[in-house]
Amino acid sequence: MIIDLEEADDEGRWYFSGTREVFLTFQRGADGEVEILCMHQGPVEMLAPREGIELGAEMDSEGLARYVGTYRSDAPDLTAEVLIRKNRLAIDWPGETIYSMHPPDEQGVWYFLASTSWSVTFEEDDSGAITSLVYRQPGSEIPMVRVE
Repeated sequence: MIIDLEEADDEGRWYFSGTREVFLTFQRGADGEVEILCMHQGPVEMLAPREGIELGAEMDSEGLARYVGTYRSDAPDLTAEVLIRKNRLAIDWPGETIYSMHPPDEQGVWYFLASTSWSVTFEEDDSGAITSLVYRQPGSEIPMVRVE
């Protein structure tokens, strides 16, 4: 699909022709070259690195590995997989896609790259093992227990 873009506005937003709801922005590297295309649609922001550009790890893989696993909720009936994808912690949400997340903030909240209105927090036992997660989006909170 080819979509025409309007000229960039003063904030660097390239709107899709005919709509003010979807636009692109670009992130540049230290050398000034475009490295990442960001598509914004409502609360969702999708990042697409330019071919050959690898997003750097924001946490070491050992630090991320402790969260990897299967998490389950009975109400609603959901099973999600937490995994490491492209050097980031991600969650494979049932019936949707794999969402990468920012590293946790000071309160331990992992915000989704696609939308900071979606987030996950992890809970651990006294030994430091991850036992569950809580997924949050506006108007919804889903606790999920880690399963083998």
